[in-house]
Amino acid sequence: MLVVMGHVCQLCFVHNGLLFNFIYSFHMPLFFFLSGFLAYKNEKIEFFKMSAKRLRTLLLPFVSALIFTEIAVGNVDIFDEYHSGFWFLLTLFEATILFYAVKLIFKNGGIIKELILWTVVYLALFYSNRLVSLYPNVHTLLSYSFLCNLFPYFIMGYFFSKFNIIQYLNKKWIPSLFMCLWILFHVLQDKFNFGWRLGYGMGIAAICTLFCYFYPLSLNRVTNKLSIFGKTSLEIYIIHYFLLFSVPAIGRFIVSSHAAWNYENILVETILCLLISIIIIYGCLIIRKIINKNIFLSFLFFGKQISWAKTGNENNPYRKEC
Repeated sequence: MLVVMGHVCQLCFVHNGLLFNFIYSFHMPLFFFLSGFLAYKNEKIEFFKMSAKRLRTLLLPFVSALIFTEIAVGNVDIFDEYHSGFWFLLTLFEATILFYAVKLIFKNGGIIKELILWTVVYLALFYSNRLVSLYPNVHTLLSYSFLCNLFPYFIMGYFFSKFNIIQYLNKKWIPSLFMCLWILFHVLQDKFNFGWRLGYGMGIAAICTLFCYFYPLSLNRVTNKLSIFGKTSLEIYIIHYFLLFSVPAIGRFIVSSHAAWNYENILVETILCLLISIIIIYGCLIIRKIINKNIFLSFLFFGKQISWAKTGNENNPYRKEC
């Protein structure tokens, strides 16, 4: 939902205002945090088995989406680090492989040992970014800057999961503290643009705020009814780009209908953005259902496993799922 809303503001409204800046202050850090949080659950899976799975579920959809985009729209530049918007799949693949590669070499340890280990890994990643940037095509092909910026949030999620950090954040005043810091950092960044340094603080404060407030609700019945969006988030992410449409007039209307104290009407923007995002998401779910009816298309675009029994070729010697 957050990704779709951000892109509706950016690409549909052609208006990077308060709502856009608010969403982009935390939504990608949050996704990588959650990916790292779940990575601990799969920590004991064999490295090569996990690598094969991520090749199928992340890298294959990334390549398929780029090829389809080139066929349908054209002008795909593989040396553009955004990769027509699908950079998230590539960067998450790289972060996951890096994580499991390190865990293959360095086994489990206490929180101090893990903290030292991942600090060293991040510093190596940070300085290697400068080295790789000497080769611009390689740097953008790998979306290397995104990996360097977002990998710390992946490891943060891993720490939260492995060491149950939430137990230290369950005091009533702590979520409020993080929320105040999130707002403060957001205002400072908006006014003075301190760059990535303050960006990390803003991302961490946002994640801690949301995690403290919403993690206890994860087992709530109401939340579970909305889980369909979470379970299909990668599929929605892939499809929604093809359903976005540009209506810059809405962006101009948002600015023209501004309140006296601000240069834009944030309430109007939020309502319109939410409504259009919901329509796009339901469109994604319909297309997803159609694609999933074909096992080969679902394999290419969503990385779903192929069961030869479902193809009707029950005598195939390779009937095991691949």
